Amino acid sequence: MNKSLLIQDTKVIICNFEPKNNNVNHLIIFLHGFGANAEDLTFFNNTNVFNNTFNIYPEGFIQLNNQFSINSYCWGDFSQNQYQNQMRASALKLNKIINQIKLDFFDNQSIKISIVGFSQGGMLAQLLAFTELDKIENLILLSTMLPDFNEIQIKTNINNIFVGHGIYDEVIQISNADIMYDFYNNHGYKIQYKKYNTSHSIDNTLLNDISDYKFY
Repeated sequence: MNKSLLIQDTKVIICNFEPKNNNVNHLIIFLHGFGANAEDLTFFNNTNVFNNTFNIYPEGFIQLNNQFSINSYCWGDFSQNQYQNQMRASALKLNKIINQIKLDFFDNQSIKISIVGFSQGGMLAQLLAFTELDKIENLILLSTMLPDFNEIQIKTNINNIFVGHGIYDEVIQISNADIMYDFYNNHGYKIQYKKYNTSHSIDNTLLNDISDYKFY
């Protein structure tokens, strides 16, 4: 069952959740890239990997002036001087959405949390993980890079970090993924890094690579 709700004044698509299904206690947050919208990553919901999880797809908090689409959003506008502040504010607001979902759907009980972020969504995923949350099951970072180092406090308990990046990515070059891998590896995190024969996109074999992770 999929539904679109307004949570904390934000469009959030919710998938795979029945109110009476007490077996679901793992929240997966999917964060789209710059210029996309809440629909962009919902294809993940049609895969076996995320069948038994409560999946949410928030929409970026900033609407872009895009002549080709009115449904173009971001988490921070690169063209503005307030970009870093916008990203921090987005991480804070996402945490409020998480807390609201825990209250509304899980009776404020303890749940598992994983984050999947693509491109700018991957940068926000790291800010959310390391500045707002204290425990993450899986942090899946796709075609992305480290956010500003000043934004990260390496203290969050994360069971698994996965980095996936296209060799031919011209938007965020793969050298950024190398830097990201070295950074988290040097801080003692369990991290897997996979390179794909793609550009700035999500490779079809990704689901096989993360199928052994615990998403239940």
